[in-house]
Order: sequence, then structure tokens, then C-alpha cells
Amino acid sequence: MRRLRCYVVALFWCGLTLLPETVASSHTDAADVSIIGYHQLTGQDLTSLAQQLPETPLQQLKLLQDQLFHSEQLLAVALDTIGFATTDDKTATPFTREQQSRWRQLVYNSSFKAGHWRQHVPTPLSWQATPRCGCAPEIVRQERFTNFSYGLVPYWQSGDSEIAFNAFNRIGLYSFTLGEHNQLQSPPNWRNNQQFNDFINTAQSHNTYLDIVVTAFDRISYHPADLQRLREQLVAELTTPMAGFALNNLQPWLSLGLSSRRTLADGVTFNLDLSSLTVAEQLNFETFLSDLRADLNLPAEASATDTYYINLKIPAKAVLNAALPKEVMALLNKVAVGPGAADTPYSPEKLAELAPLVNLLLVRFDHSIADSVGHSSAAKPDVYQFRREMKLLKTAIDSMANADDATLLLEKILPLFEMAQLQQSGQLTEQDLRNDLTYANWNFSGAAFWTLPLSQAQYDIVYQAFSVPSYGYQQVLLQLCDRVCPKRWFWRLVLAMLLLSVLAVYLLATLFYHPLQRWLEHPVMLYGVPGVFAIGLLLILSCDPYWHQFQSIILIVALALLLLGFILYRRLQQRREHYP
Repeated sequence: MRRLRCYVVALFWCGLTLLPETVASSHTDAADVSIIGYHQLTGQDLTSLAQQLPETPLQQLKLLQDQLFHSEQLLAVALDTIGFATTDDKTATPFTREQQSRWRQLVYNSSFKAGHWRQHVPTPLSWQATPRCGCAPEIVRQERFTNFSYGLVPYWQSGDSEIAFNAFNRIGLYSFTLGEHNQLQSPPNWRNNQQFNDFINTAQSHNTYLDIVVTAFDRISYHPADLQRLREQLVAELTTPMAGFALNNLQPWLSLGLSSRRTLADGVTFNLDLSSLTVAEQLNFETFLSDLRADLNLPAEASATDTYYINLKIPAKAVLNAALPKEVMALLNKVAVGPGAADTPYSPEKLAELAPLVNLLLVRFDHSIADSVGHSSAAKPDVYQFRREMKLLKTAIDSMANADDATLLLEKILPLFEMAQLQQSGQLTEQDLRNDLTYANWNFSGAAFWTLPLSQAQYDIVYQAFSVPSYGYQQVLLQLCDRVCPKRWFWRLVLAMLLLSVLAVYLLATLFYHPLQRWLEHPVMLYGVPGVFAIGLLLILSCDPYWHQFQSIILIVALALLLLGFILYRRLQQRREHYP
């Protein structure tokens, strides 16, 4: 009996010991399930919201119908891009902040779906070139200040988007996000088949490079193992060849090994918050960037001719807060800077250490920097805050002790033009845009734009700001190249097939069927085919952005070969005249 009681007591204590672990385990599983979710505005959700929202916000939400979002923060960005609930279209009166906040919360609640999203066919991105759109100019390495134009496009854009590719060197697809342990989460319409990657082919045919934007919000981990996992995923995304295009597989052959197969992306732009990193995390992040460059077979220091670009988006407010003492303080009426601001990763000195590892620094202005750094509230507000903020950033960098570091930063910085906000604040007239782009080109390394597409007038202004004026015959050649350049790989294939056909006929006539030699000596074959081939080759090489920089050398070599061929042919004819 005593032994039985001992067994009962032992079992009781074992049960008490195991019970909390079992309960905790089941609670954890339930918690994991509950936090898994996404946001999607279905037709049923919009019908429900129609009873709670005015007409204008409801019509705006239809632009996002059935689009999938990994998180509420990503949905919030999407609402910003469509200008959700800013102004009533009927009365032209702005909605109050209280109304905007309440309606946004309604959208968040209605769109949230628990669990993993269902497998369905998302809407593919559709990019179309604007009329008479040629190729973006090739970026070449030079001593100082190569001007870049950079556009950003969100993945949730529906319908055809007209983009002037000849005005943009690079376009960033917004946005990939990060899950637990830095698991890379791609947009739902990021798929490697012709239906979904045709927009990549369109951009690359116009010589515009595509970067993927990685936005972490608050989910990134700087633990070495998690950063390594992220690095491996990024390398896989960037180096995967684009599927669905047969011509892509022929590119290495048509370029004689000078060009490899096109991949899904040409770079990555990190949209991270580095403000609260510890010293150890800063070192881990620098090591991560260095290892990423090594994995992509890039040189240790970034240059304009890198095969893949690694870019970083930074806030201007954080840079100014860390750099404002001394010279800039006088401009801002005795600004008080927080303690330890100069030790943040966004201080100019820290950015200068990071700059060799990145190609471009996209600087975002929040258009309230003067208030955030202690500007006098009694002062009259500046109508052109964006231009003033660019000048403050330039002054802050110029005040660095090391002039070489300041130059290095200015060569990589692109001020980010947030087009919707600038338009709402009255800072986006055509003349304002011209002036601001001129300032950005002269003092920084170009400009970035959120979001594309722009209006045709704005495209024209951007193109004029980043292109070299052409005169006389150059304009005629430019118009011709606008048609040839986007299809340059097709015409390369045509020329290669023509050359191989002529060689095959010549070998056939020489080795097997001698009567064909009489036809090969016909003037059409002797002069016409080589002439067509030479003109086509010169046209393609002149219109190809890669070879355009060697245009003069190519022309001289082609003329020399043509003259040499004519001399050899005349000598051959003279010898034949002396045959018995």
C-alpha cells in the first residue's frame, strides 16, 4: 500500500513537472499561428468599407484591390502612394488627421487575414516604354561625379505603367521584406517565368538596370548567422538567370563572351533603420556588406562599373542631427544636438567608412528637418523646404574634417524626390523641378524618384537633366538608335546568322559545289552583302550603349578593314589578269 502511494505521488509530481511545459508548448504554437497573417483588400472588404468610408477614399482603395501585403507597415506605404484620404475630390477640402487615422485603422482591420495567404495568380507588373524611348546611357567610370537617375516602383502597381527608360539608369522594385531570422520575403508577383518577368526584360532591353529593394521595418536581425542566411538568399536572387527568353541564352555567344546571361536583378537597395545599432551590430553589418560583395565577385571597393550594385537608403534627418555642430549650427539658430549623435551609423564620418562598400546612398528627406533640428517656430516657414534641406545636407558634408571623405560621400548621394509629397506642398512646378535637379546634379551624384511613373512633362525634364544635348546629324542618329537599341540583341542575332550563312555558302562552293563560286563573284555578293553587314554592324555598335563609348575607335577600325579588303580584292583581280 505504501509502495502504491509512492507511485501515485511520483506520478503526480511528474505530471506537475511536465504539465507547464506541455501547456507552454501548446500556447507557443497557438501564438505562432495567431501572429501569422497578411493584408489583402478583397471585393467583399471594399463592399463592407463602403458603408463606413466616403466616396473618395473608397475609390482610392480600389487601386489596391486583391493586392497582397506581408505586413501592416507595407500596406501603410501603399496607402501613402495612392494619397489615401488626403483630400475630398468633390469639395477639394483636406480631411482631418483624426479622420485619416480612423479610416486607416478601418482599412488595417478589414484587410487583415490570419494564416498564410492562399495560392493564387497575382497581377504581374506591366511596364511599357514611352513613345520614342531609346536606351539609358551606359555608366562609365570617371574621376568625379557620375550622375545617376534612379527610379522606384512599388510591386502593387496595377495596369500598364509607362516609363521613360532612357531617363533612368536604374530602377528599384519596392519591396522585398524580411521575416523571422532574416527570411527574405519576395513580392507575390516576383516569379521567374515570362508572364511575370517580362517587365525585367523590358527594362533591360532599354539598358535600365533593375535593383530589388529590401525593407526590414523592425524585423531584421544583425546576428551573424541570420545575416549569412540573408546574404545567401540575396546572392541566389541576384544571380539567377532570367527564364523564358531564348535570346537570353544566346547572349554569351553573340557577345563573344563579353556579356553573360541576364539575371533577374542587377543589384539590391537596403531600406533599413540603422539608428539604434550597437557597435558590434555595426561591425556585423559592415562585414555582411563586405562578404556580399565577395559572394557577387565584386571588387572590395565599389565603383560605377560594378556588375551588381549594393545601395543604401538613409534618412537626411539622422545625418543632419549627427553633423550639425559648429558650421551648420549658425544656420539653424543655435541647434541643440542630442548626446552621442556623432557616434550613430548615420554620422558623416561613419558613412564615409561605409561608403566604399556601397555604390549609391539614397537620401530621404521628410520635409520637416528644420523643425526636427530645433528651427525657430516663430520664423516664417520656407516654401521650398526640400531645396533648403538639400543645401543643409551639402553644408553638413562639406564641414567634414577630411575633404576626401566628404567628396566620397557626395559622389554617392542621390537626394530622393518624393513626387507626391512635393506636389502636395506646392514644390513641384516644372521650373522648381528643373532647379532642384540642377542643384542635385551639380552638388551630389544625381537624383532618385519615388514613385514612377511620372507625367510626360516630368519625364522630359528628367531626361534633359541627365542626357547630353545632341545637334545636327547626332539628332538623326539618336532617333535611329532609339529604334535599334532596344532590339540590339535581335539585330546582333540577324547579323550573326547573315555572316554564318555567307561563310557556309562560301565553304560549300569551295569544297563541294564549284559552280557556286561564279555566283559568289557577282557584285551583289562581293559588295552588297559585306556592305550591308558593315553598315548593320556599325549601326548596332554605335547604338549599343556599351560600345557607344568606343564609337570613334570602332569607326576607324571598320574603315581600315574596309579599305584593306578593297586593296586585297584589287590585287587578286590584277593577278588573275596575268594568268595564262
